[in-house]
Amino acid sequence: MNHVTRDYFLEKLDKWDNLYYNEGTPEVSDTEYDIFRSGFHKLFPDDPYFKKVGESINKKFEEIELPFVMGGLDEVNLDTVMKWVEKQDDLIIASEKLDGNSIGASWENGVLSFAASRGDGKVGQNILNKAKYFIPSIPVKEKVSLRGEIILEGDKYKDLGFKNRRNGVTGLLRRDNINPENLRKLSVIFYEVIEPEFKTELERLSFIQNTLKLRTPQWTSFSCDQKYLPETLSELLLNLKENANYDIDGLVLTYGCSQRENVEYPKGKVKFKVNQAAIRCEVRGIEWNTSRMGTVKPVVIIEPTEILGVTVSRCSGFNVDFIDSNHIHTGAIVGVVRSGDVIPYITEVFTPAKFVPIPTNCPTCNFLLRRTEKEIICDSDKCPQKMIYNVSHFFIEMGTDNISDRTVEMLGVYYIEDMYKLNIEDMEKLPGFGRKKAIIIHDEISKTLTTKPEKLLAAFGMPLIGSTLSKSLMSKFTLEELFEIKDPEVLGLGPITSKAVIDNIGKYKPLYDFLIKQGMKFIEEDLSLKTLKGMKFALTGAGPLKRKEYEKMAEEKGAEVKGISKDTNYLVTDDVSSNSDKIKAAKKYGTQIITYDEFMNMLK
Repeated sequence: MNHVTRDYFLEKLDKWDNLYYNEGTPEVSDTEYDIFRSGFHKLFPDDPYFKKVGESINKKFEEIELPFVMGGLDEVNLDTVMKWVEKQDDLIIASEKLDGNSIGASWENGVLSFAASRGDGKVGQNILNKAKYFIPSIPVKEKVSLRGEIILEGDKYKDLGFKNRRNGVTGLLRRDNINPENLRKLSVIFYEVIEPEFKTELERLSFIQNTLKLRTPQWTSFSCDQKYLPETLSELLLNLKENANYDIDGLVLTYGCSQRENVEYPKGKVKFKVNQAAIRCEVRGIEWNTSRMGTVKPVVIIEPTEILGVTVSRCSGFNVDFIDSNHIHTGAIVGVVRSGDVIPYITEVFTPAKFVPIPTNCPTCNFLLRRTEKEIICDSDKCPQKMIYNVSHFFIEMGTDNISDRTVEMLGVYYIEDMYKLNIEDMEKLPGFGRKKAIIIHDEISKTLTTKPEKLLAAFGMPLIGSTLSKSLMSKFTLEELFEIKDPEVLGLGPITSKAVIDNIGKYKPLYDFLIKQGMKFIEEDLSLKTLKGMKFALTGAGPLKRKEYEKMAEEKGAEVKGISKDTNYLVTDDVSSNSDKIKAAKKYGTQIITYDEFMNMLK
């Protein structure tokens, strides 16, 4: 019976692997594949199939032996991710797991000299003659080897006549003829440095992005002891899917101090997926809502369905590209998952809709929408919904407790400045108010005139700039200085985020000037207490207190607690004789290593 069952699994998996890797035409969704493969693994955990990487190259394509192993990744999910994280006390780097075609590439004297698909991890398809049309030269003379993912962005696959993005990438790479114009529509995002060698993942990503001037996946870092990490990763994955114009099917998690492993399945890197069984639901319609930034977002209305003990009738539609390319509308049958407090979302489409109407005008103000590769956007400065959300966002970020979207709508206010002009007598006459509520709202507005600079910066609502980055910026600059900065590199936030600040900060200068005239005062920090201002600490091992308490105490003294890097001043450890990766990194960087007792003395 087991032999028959094993053959049953292998027959399907071999067929699906070939369709996915060699043809680019998957027969089942990623979630269905992952669940089926997991079932096989539970029954036969030691089967040779699980030592296999990718799929052998079809003999009609030119094979090439790979000069380095292009391995796969073990998988973790919501239930198992913490077991992997807890194996090492280190910073965790989480990046997009791109769903395209894996590529290995090498340059010599800055010129591309090798390019191949992954194949089975040891033998791949030689694609150098095609890759030179979509992979640029690099500004480095030494030999460089990288791994990356070939992708198609936006709806380019439609122009090329393919069913989806993955099918488009595979089709262009497998065609006998070379069409430079079509090949130039491909993009590559690089995520792994094979040579030269680096000690940390942050160094590798920085080398790709800053030295080689190539693209990397979107990424962020987490402390390994972060509370609710599985839920945080699930929410991060949802946000990345929503904002990308290419396909993502999970996250890649890497230990910060791990070295590149030339093996088929590395231990310091895994893929994270929310591959729980998706519940089949019928779509009843799409609701389009205009956001604060003008993006018109889809909410998919489904038949009320119980998922993990909660009745769900609405789920995220990510963006217009997701709705359009997956043919989601009334009558479609979709798979929906729900994880913790994260909004339910669609992982696959079982039966697409025959017709998908896309709005051409803003659902709030009827302004003609602008279509980008992945979004539809209302550019009207007078869109009531955008204006209301902008006002409520400002006051929520400023710390008010009783001002919501609905409150602003009831007040009939569309500009932040006008909120400060409200008086109690006028408010108490409005429907749904009264004198008591009017006094509360008036007091809430007034109290925002005493604040911290980082709160005001976050309240401006610039793209990508939330409370964490606002605090970081305000530790280096004053608001007046920030308004004058023209060079993005001065900010030190990375090219995308820095550009967002430079492009948008000037819009908020009139509001800033207005607030100063209204009497806004900034809470002055007692610099005499900031005895560790500018210092950077990394922690390893377990101290007497919880890590969050150390972080808070360090922040109060003006210091930062982050992962180990060349800028770290001190590594705090419970065992100075340890030979852990963090200790090794500290010695390499010349970082001073101290005990938790010494750290506490510095915090006093």
